[in-house]
Amino acid sequence: MRDMKVRLNMCGYFAKPIRNGLKFIMEETYESDETTLYSDCSVRLNEIMMMYEQLRVSGLRNGINMDQFLIFPEGVVSVPGEGVRESEQLRKVLMRECYINGFRTVDLTFRPLILFPRLSPSDGWTDAKPAQGIIQQLYLEQLKLAIDALNTARIAHLDLRPANALWREIHNGDTPSVELRLIDFEDAVPFGQVIPPELVRVIVDSDDYRYPFQSGDEHSDQIARVLHNEFFFEAIGRWTSSEVIEFTEFMQDGTGLEILHSLLAP
Repeated sequence: MRDMKVRLNMCGYFAKPIRNGLKFIMEETYESDETTLYSDCSVRLNEIMMMYEQLRVSGLRNGINMDQFLIFPEGVVSVPGEGVRESEQLRKVLMRECYINGFRTVDLTFRPLILFPRLSPSDGWTDAKPAQGIIQQLYLEQLKLAIDALNTARIAHLDLRPANALWREIHNGDTPSVELRLIDFEDAVPFGQVIPPELVRVIVDSDDYRYPFQSGDEHSDQIARVLHNEFFFEAIGRWTSSEVIEFTEFMQDGTGLEILHSLLAP
């Protein structure tokens, strides 16, 4: 059999490493850290891909063009182990790409990477605060449509900060418009399922009010629902109308708890 060479072109793609799942699975039969990592990440990878499929199917059933609101993955590749001559070049390419994208501290060996089309700043994509006025209005309209699509698909994003809602301004003649795409569904949970207690605990223990949880939530099951998406729309809406530039700073003054309490009120 002739040798076959396969080339992986990473140009135009963003490689997102799957982190160790919060629903951590550990069995005494595991023989090594590598096996544990592979099994744990594979479980989480399957969960994430199933949610993307749920979003895709929901779009087809409800006449929603999901491609207008989020970026679907286009492939999965795992980082090979060290010391294997046949995969040495592939490992270098994948490691370099992950380092460039800010994942330098992640143990990448044997870790699955989801490949997404890259939304580049050179093409106008940004997570910056939109200017108040017509662009702010168009941005919020697109964000509302995207969140409505999530609710229709019964998916709670759980990390819908502005950093995960990339957008760009489009000009067709004198009429501006805004495109927006939701990214990073790594913490997402289908409606009706229990949100990983570890995620809730980490958020509560760190007093991170950018998220829809409060003290005491770590002691009971939190079920994913519409509220967890609506929280972010309300928070981002208030942020865009404020004079504060950074979303994190805006949410530090008790705004997060105020929004959460208003959504929980009967």
